[in-house]
Amino acid sequence: MGCGESTLKFTLFVLNILCFILGVLTLSACVFALIEFEFSEAVKIPCIVSSVLSCILFLNSILGCCGAQNKSVRLTWAYSVIMLLLMVTQIAVIFIQPINFNNVSTEVIEKAWNVTDIQKDYLMTSYEIKYECCGKFGPTDYSELNVTIPLSCYRNHNNRIETNLFESGCIDKLNAMFTSNQRIEEISDWTLAGLEGISSLIGGMLAITLQNIERRKFYH
Repeated sequence: MGCGESTLKFTLFVLNILCFILGVLTLSACVFALIEFEFSEAVKIPCIVSSVLSCILFLNSILGCCGAQNKSVRLTWAYSVIMLLLMVTQIAVIFIQPINFNNVSTEVIEKAWNVTDIQKDYLMTSYEIKYECCGKFGPTDYSELNVTIPLSCYRNHNNRIETNLFESGCIDKLNAMFTSNQRIEEISDWTLAGLEGISSLIGGMLAITLQNIERRKFYH
């Protein structure tokens, strides 16, 4: 085995491991988002697309490792082409179908607010406790409906102390949470696309190297 071949194989294995790890993290984040924000149509399509791409990435990483290990030119070329297509699709998703977090926040809280009273008690309470917020836009949402502000709008469920009342609405709180996490998601998406591109390049180089090795066999 030549030095170049062995270096390319080792590099490809490392890249596949990194792609696999990032793919798992992306899939986990998408599944969590689909469960946590099941009411949001703005989340559904991007997360489903990303989940499908992550699953293809898993399978292709295995294909690349098998091709490199068995020195198969066809498998290695197939891996390289699929990885290139994944990179292009990943970039397309970033630009064409990004998650609009402002829409997600509004959509999720609006739907939780407008469902039936029993569901509303559960859903709004869970959001208010988790994000330390009150109503859609603030405590006045309840006052305008002549409804008693629930204990979930108070810190430690203690409404005896006026300052315990959460003044922020849940839409604003979700927006703030998404804004702080959006940069991390963008870095993750571009890192994954970059790894896919580099993996495609290394896979192509390995396929060409394997082709040259096969050709040289005919001259001996």
